[in-house]
Amino acid sequence: MRSRILQNQRNLAEVIVGALPNVLEEPSRLEAVWRQQNIPVAWRSGETGRPLLVKLHFMIDNRSWLRSMGRRHPEWNERGKHWEISKSWFNALIDKSLERFGLIYVVQPFREQ
Repeated sequence: MRSRILQNQRNLAEVIVGALPNVLEEPSRLEAVWRQQNIPVAWRSGETGRPLLVKLHFMIDNRSWLRSMGRRHPEWNERGKHWEISKSWFNALIDKSLERFGLIYVVQPFREQ
């Protein structure tokens, strides 16, 4: 997947994947990734019906930038200080984040086969 994303972006940027080894043993490390302010974070839940959570550092046009990815409006979660968007926007979010910021953390469930 990493090579596909980089190839799609013509090697403009690198994806930092937040697939941390055994997060249950190191929840503080995952928490640190989520709380940092410099690199955007996409949190993809494995649960059905849950939105994609996006943490961005403040920019005045964040809402319109996220809105450009699909028809629905992104929702700001005031309590969690993050955006909630449709899971179907995941690929667009990764592509556009690489163009705009140069990198992004992706936190998602992992299953060994």
